[in-house]
Amino acid sequence: MNRHIYLCSSAFSNRPNRPARLSKKLLSLIFSLPFHRKVHVSNKTLEKLGDTFQVEAAFAEKREPFLRRAGLTTYFIVKPANMPLEALPQNGEAGNLNYGKKLQSDIVSRQIIRHLRPHVRWLSLSFTDTAVEQEYRANREPTFGLSVICLPIVLSFNAISQGIITPSSIHTVSTLFSGLMLLLIMSLFMLPIQWMKRMPGWLSSVGSVIQGSNTRTMCWLVSMNILLSLCNLIDMVMCPLHDRMVSRSAVAAPGRNASAVRPPVCTPPPPSVVLQPHSSCAYPAYFTYFTVLILSTYPVQVELRHVLKLPLLLITAGLHAWINVFWLGDVLDCVGSSVYRYQGWVRRWQSLLPEKYELCLVLAITCAVVIVLNVHTELTSRAAFLWKREMAQQQREAACLQEKNESLVENLLPQHVTQHFLKVDVTTSQHEELYAQSFDEVGVLFASMPNFAGINHGPVTAGVIGARKPHYDIWGNTVNVASRMESTGQAGQIQVTGETKAILELFGYTFEQRGIILIKGKGQLLTYFLTGCNSQSAAGADGSNQSETDASAAAD
Repeated sequence: MNRHIYLCSSAFSNRPNRPARLSKKLLSLIFSLPFHRKVHVSNKTLEKLGDTFQVEAAFAEKREPFLRRAGLTTYFIVKPANMPLEALPQNGEAGNLNYGKKLQSDIVSRQIIRHLRPHVRWLSLSFTDTAVEQEYRANREPTFGLSVICLPIVLSFNAISQGIITPSSIHTVSTLFSGLMLLLIMSLFMLPIQWMKRMPGWLSSVGSVIQGSNTRTMCWLVSMNILLSLCNLIDMVMCPLHDRMVSRSAVAAPGRNASAVRPPVCTPPPPSVVLQPHSSCAYPAYFTYFTVLILSTYPVQVELRHVLKLPLLLITAGLHAWINVFWLGDVLDCVGSSVYRYQGWVRRWQSLLPEKYELCLVLAITCAVVIVLNVHTELTSRAAFLWKREMAQQQREAACLQEKNESLVENLLPQHVTQHFLKVDVTTSQHEELYAQSFDEVGVLFASMPNFAGINHGPVTAGVIGARKPHYDIWGNTVNVASRMESTGQAGQIQVTGETKAILELFGYTFEQRGIILIKGKGQLLTYFLTGCNSQSAAGADGSNQSETDASAAAD
């Protein structure tokens, strides 16, 4: 098939009875022209298309007199050699492709908020349902407690930094060393239960006691965070200040009363004197940066609830801000003016925002960022818990529905047939594949009509009929004869064939001969009516059958 497209519009709009016929003739005429892989249009069609496409002359009217008489010219729509620049993706548009992941994350965040809105109190971020909140607190992930390892790691980095920047005194070393050892020991008791089983018995027992109660676990985590903050606070307060940085003598300001005092006078050392970090606390601002590092551990501690993180965060940052302003305020200002005394733009910045307030601003920004991260982490954790809880509920409902379906199928099909269909791999088997088995000796009883019954035995085929609506049934000559025994019988009688009568007599049943009757589709058959059962004969038959079974088993 040649790849050739023809577009045609009627050129005879002033003759209403002929446009469709002539347009069809024109289209078939253009189709017969020997042009391949082209889009062929007439001038009338091109007028309606406008300047949307680039065209070139086809000159089909020179080959066909009909086109010349109709005053039509034809054109080919050609592919432009170069795409216009506006059709190409610009830098901004190409850059938009990189926002796919960001957009997806924003959508997930909105879904989390929308999903949690009716279930969570927005101040404490706890579930409104008390039972769900208790279940959430009791829920423990396999990695529960692993994030607290970051606390001794942060204290180790703080200790190394303080050893380089601040003077090494006996109280600093003792504070950092004892705090680090305590945090390491406390972290061992918060390791996952799977890990603690491989540790000594006493350690595993104590850890199980601590993690066995949610209240004890939260108190333990709060104690670890308080210990980490105290180590930094104690070193910050006890660090010796430089004796030449600030003159703490209160000098009366001229023109004022004695109660008005001047700000402390900064007496920085001359340029030839370099401040030695190990001789005094030359740069106390670093303790604020250590605090920022400590505050950054709160979003990582997913085990600690937001309602406990928030006061710990605010108290820690507030204490450091208070010390910066009221305890070390003058020292920080003098240190800033001394360190940056040769940089004009820094001095101008220091005049607008002193060092102590700048550090407080750093703490405030850090607190805001950490609070946002804490809220996001808490909401994500609670949303994941709700989704997991809903998934478990759906799994239970699906299992219950499966049990009901199996019970329904077992009411329609025998159990062995049901198990066959339930164990079939639907990905590899055909749905239309039916199930059938053949049996050599089966007794068939028909009693669908009141007071009429018929019995026959013999080979049958049993299986499932219907792939969409399965139905278990048996069929064969034995079934047909049993049905005829019922339909040709007499009211209040059970009619059987001669072969069935011979077998039932072995079990003590008595019969009355009815005679030869005409059975549709089978001809003349000798049938009998079941009259009763001799219990002694039945017991003897059962004993003989059991003896034969024992003898055959012994022979085997």
